[in-house]
Amino acid sequence: MTIITHTPIWVWVVLALLIYLDILQRKNRPIQRWCLLIMPAIFLPLSLITLSTSPNINLSTITFVLQ
Repeated sequence: MTIITHTPIWVWVVLALLIYLDILQRKNRPIQRWCLLIMPAIFLPLSLITLSTSPNINLSTITFVLQ
């Protein structure tokens, strides 16, 4: 109970804001296809760069392919 009573007010404000934003994001809405490709377009090259600079390239490649 002391965790709840000694928590600063700003933490409760941030929690309430996050819950409010979560409720807003639950609405179904259309999304454009290019928006769906942003994250893979960013992380695929980063993953390949990490693979190419790994000291144990065989193990890294196997792990990457199995995911």
